[in-house]
This record gives sequence, C-alpha cells and structure tokens, in this order.
Amino acid sequence: MPNLLTAAKTLLGLTTGSEHSDLIHLAGSASIDVQANGAADKAARPAQVSISAYDGGAMRVEGFGPIVVDLAGMELPENLPLLADHDARVSGIVGSASAKVERGRELVASGTLTRATEAGKTIIELHHDGVSFQASIGAEPVERSYVQAGDSVTVNGRSIKAASGGFTLVSKSRLREISLLPIGASQSTSVAIAAKGNNDMTLPNTSTDQHAIGNDLDTLRTQRAAEHERIAKVEIAAKGHPGIAAQAIREGWSVDRAELEVLRASRGNAPSVAADAGSEQGTAIEAALCLSAGMRESAVAESIPEAQREQVMNAAVSRGYRGMGIQGAFRAVLAAAGESPGMGFTDATIRAAFEANQVLQASAGGFSTISLPGILSNSATKVMLGSYDAVATTWQQFCHVGSNTNFKAAKRYRMVGMGEFKEVGPDGELKHISLAEQEYDAKVSTKGAIIALTRQMIINDDLGAFMALPAVMGRMSAIAQDKAAYTLLLSNPSSFFASGNNNYIEGASTTLSIDSLAAAEQKFTEAVDDNGEPILVMPKVLIVPPALRTTGREIVLSAYVQRDQESDRQPTANVFTEKFDLAVSPWLGNSKITGNSQTAWYLAAGPGDVACMEMSFLNGRQTPTIESGETSFDTLGMQWRAYNDFGVSMGDHRAAFKSKGAS
Repeated sequence: MPNLLTAAKTLLGLTTGSEHSDLIHLAGSASIDVQANGAADKAARPAQVSISAYDGGAMRVEGFGPIVVDLAGMELPENLPLLADHDARVSGIVGSASAKVERGRELVASGTLTRATEAGKTIIELHHDGVSFQASIGAEPVERSYVQAGDSVTVNGRSIKAASGGFTLVSKSRLREISLLPIGASQSTSVAIAAKGNNDMTLPNTSTDQHAIGNDLDTLRTQRAAEHERIAKVEIAAKGHPGIAAQAIREGWSVDRAELEVLRASRGNAPSVAADAGSEQGTAIEAALCLSAGMRESAVAESIPEAQREQVMNAAVSRGYRGMGIQGAFRAVLAAAGESPGMGFTDATIRAAFEANQVLQASAGGFSTISLPGILSNSATKVMLGSYDAVATTWQQFCHVGSNTNFKAAKRYRMVGMGEFKEVGPDGELKHISLAEQEYDAKVSTKGAIIALTRQMIINDDLGAFMALPAVMGRMSAIAQDKAAYTLLLSNPSSFFASGNNNYIEGASTTLSIDSLAAAEQKFTEAVDDNGEPILVMPKVLIVPPALRTTGREIVLSAYVQRDQESDRQPTANVFTEKFDLAVSPWLGNSKITGNSQTAWYLAAGPGDVACMEMSFLNGRQTPTIESGETSFDTLGMQWRAYNDFGVSMGDHRAAFKSKGAS
C-alpha cells in the first residue's frame, strides 16, 4: 500500500517524494454499518460515524513491523478530517470528526461522513452493497525510539513487552487525520456508520442507535480476532519468505495456501524480481557508504570508472543516498528484489535481506548489479585501499617489485656477463661471452585477518565500526610490508653489508655529513662486476633513521655549504643538493628490531635497474584483498577475509651501501 510505504520511510527518517511524508499511517481494521432507509439515502444529510481508532497496544502495520503510539503524548486537534485512504486532496475528503482518548488507553473519534464528495458517496454506497472498510490514523511523529526485543515499557496504561522483533515507540505525535480504507492491520479498531434517509433526520445519538453500534463493534472485534489468528499462523508458515508472507496477509490467503507457496518457492520457483535499477545503482550505493565512512569525495570519485563517475557521484550525494548506512544497503537489496524492508530493523529484516540477495543473484544468473556482499565488499575495499595508501612507507624507494605465481620459493637470477664487447676484426667474427648465474630466493607468504559485520553492527546501523575494520587492515598491511623490508635489511643476512663486499664502512668519520656521504658515494660508484669492470649503478636514495632526518634534509636540500676557513677560498655550492631522494624510516632506530641503530645510514640504488632488495607479491598484487566468506550457521551476520600475499628478499649487494656512523 503506497501510503503505508511512505509513512514507514518517514518514521525511519527516510525521505520520500510524497507531500504527506511527515505522517505515520497506522492502518487498522474496521467495519461500516449503514442504517439505510431506501433509495432516499443517496440524497440524505451527512451520516454519523463512530470510530474506535486505536486501542493503545502494538499495531502491526503490514510489512513494516509493530508500532506503539503513546496516547498521552498525542496532540489532538479540535476538528480533523476524515479521508479516503489517506488521500489529502479535496477529492479525498469523506467527512470530519473530533477525537479523544478514553480511559487513558483508547483513541476514539466521532463525526460525520459527507455525500458532497465522490469519495464520501462511494464509501457509503460500497458499504450499502456489503463492502467492509477498515480505519487508519495519520499521525505526525515528533519523538520516537526503538524498544529492543525483551524490553518492557509502560505506555497507554499498560506494560508492553517487546516480542522477538522489538517495536517502534512513538512517544510524541500529532494526530492529523483518520482514514477509511479497504485494508488495515490492527485487530481491535472499528468503524460504525449510521446513515439516515430524508424521511428520518434523527441523528444516531439515541440509546437505541448507540446500542446497535455497540453490537456491531462487538461483532467486528470477534471477526478481527479471527483475522489476527490467521495472520499469525500465516507468518509462521511463511517464516523465511517475507514476500510470500506479505502477499498472503494482503490477499487473505489461507494457511494451507501459504504453506503451498513456500513449498513451491523452496523447489526453485523464486518470486519475481524487480527490474534492474541500472548498472550504476550498486556503484552509487558503494560510493555513498564510503562517503558516510569518512572517505574524501575526491578519493571516492577516483575509484569509479570515468565513464560512470559523474552520474554515480551525483547519485551518491543526492538526498536518497546521502548519509546511507549499513541498513540502507540492506534496504536497497530488499527493494531491488521487490520486498519491503518493514518498519524498524530486526533480525527478520536481516534474514529477509540475505534471502533477497540470493534471489537477486539466482534470477540474474549471478550478474545482478545489486549484491549485498558485493556492495559491502567493494565499499570495504575502497576504504581499505585508501588507508593502505595513506601510510608513509618507504620500502618502494629502493626495493624491486617482483611477482610470484605460487607460494614456493622462486629462484631469481642476476645474469653477470663474462667477457666483454670487443672490436670486430676483418674476418667479421664476433667473440662469445657467457652468463654466470647468481641466484637468490624470493618467497611469498600470507598475512591476513577476518573482517566481520556482526548482527549488533547491523541492528545499530554502525557503519563506522564496520568500516574501521578494513581501514585498520589497510594500515596493518602497509605497515607489515614496510616492517618486513627493514627487518630483513637490519638483520644483514649472509653478511650482505661487509667490508669484503666494499659496501660497508665504520669509524668516527662515518657520521652522516657531506664528507662521509662523499666517501660512501665514491665506494658505491666504484663497485665492479665479476669481470672487474664498473657496473655503473648510481645511488639514488639516502636512507636514515628519524634521528638523522634533519641532517639528511640539510644535506640534500641545502644549496650552499658554510665554510669555516676564511683564509682559504672554497666553493660553497652543495654538490648533493636534490641529488638523492631521502627515505626516513622509524624502523631503523626501533629498539624492537634486531640491528637497529640511531646513527647508521644507507645509500641505495633505485628499484628500476639493479636493486638491493626485492618485495615479491603473489601474481603481482601489492594491495590487500577482501573476499566474502561464509559465517557459521548460527551467526546472523557477514564476514570477509582480508589478506595480503608478499615476501621480501635481499638482492644485489652492489646496489646498497651502509655507513655505521659514530655513536
């Protein structure tokens, strides 16, 4: 029923395009009893109507869950309109009434129905032909809260305990209208109409008329109790199939028919799926979730293909998507499958969303643009990668990046040429050279963790708590890679840095300075291959601990050198200005890392030619991966595995140089 959907969205704080989206429409059951006096009824004066609108208990609105309205907090107007099916246009007016609260627990109203509108005449004529109607109140919520399952509140003169799904408590509201409509959900409200013809203008305020109305109400309550029992049994029979349950209640199915439809559905006759909302919808939801999680708009936009970027970002910041949380994603999946999310958000809603997602994927052959795990996975991945990229790691400045196809140790070879290019003689013969292999191992391993979206996160709509997990994972992965590189570097495996390798110096003169850097650069560039000839690899990176950050910056950024000798004319230009990239790593001076030092510093070649280290990744994927995982049967939530496959190994010792520094 469109008006109920509008009202439910309003209660949940969602926006709609309806001009009456500020009302909760709580539909109830009712009957109309017209006391007719022949054909003259059609020309009669307004008919009196008496309405028992709300008994103060939990009112279950079809498809949206239970609601309790605190009558003590309801503002009642002196005169309120009676409408047909919440139609607030002039053509929808069917009369007027005044309302009051009786005994502190029941909302009743009395007034008149009019024949001045087609809607008013239609209701009276339909009732005359035996058609029954039900009632609904239109209330504007002012304050509301959610009562968790098992909790009790005292309201409307009684203690109401929340059942398994909980309920929404509207503590303050304004009654705006009462409607007559064909279908409702409460089992205790009622409507009675007494219409007199022109030959009898007596209003139904006599004891006889009131007694007749009272008898009608008793009959109605008996009928509605039976209907309430039917609905309860249908809900049990269709448990786990919210779409079937809603249709069965709406169309008055028997319990047997509901059970039959569930059986058919379990055999593969899935309910129909709403038309695909477009390939951008899922991406727009992902973008909206990322924005809600705190990602910069520019970063979110960069993650979207350029062809879709403008349309997706416009949707993500629009009124319908802006501020979307976890529950918003669940509701989108339900809507895409043609299901209603209901009012409030309960375990039943979560299960319905999981089922709706399965229906979507099955109906679309696995290619639906709306996938609950996919949306949440992609959103988490974007947040994770944003966090990964934000970590100030420095291993990339001197480590070559390699790719392994499996977890076995892969052999890497440095091909060293034996012989040399020589001048070709008159006979045109080219001399042979050979290749000597120098090998080292490169192996990757897996580091990872489980990311879980718990039932509590879903019920609390706690997007921040969920997105904090991939953000932490992104940071952990980046830090793990950086730590692995520097831990291996400081461990100096197989005497990688040694005087015999011509890549290590120590002593008082090795403290970082322009002079010691010049000495290190000289030794670095003098490195030779197995032919005894220069390898022509130049240092590109100066690597220092935080204790030497300032000294390093002074050396590589200063344009001039201040000389102390005034008698001797000296050049003042700094030959190292912007010659080296500066990599400052706290791992070098960290006391928990074996081999740490606050004074040692390094020169390294860039990673593009001959590299001193290699960071290897499985199939070349440097960033962490998030994949959907199965939760245990008794877990009402979702989980993902986040992992990164990488390993680090030493490369060519001639591509790095270490100076111990003086302590």
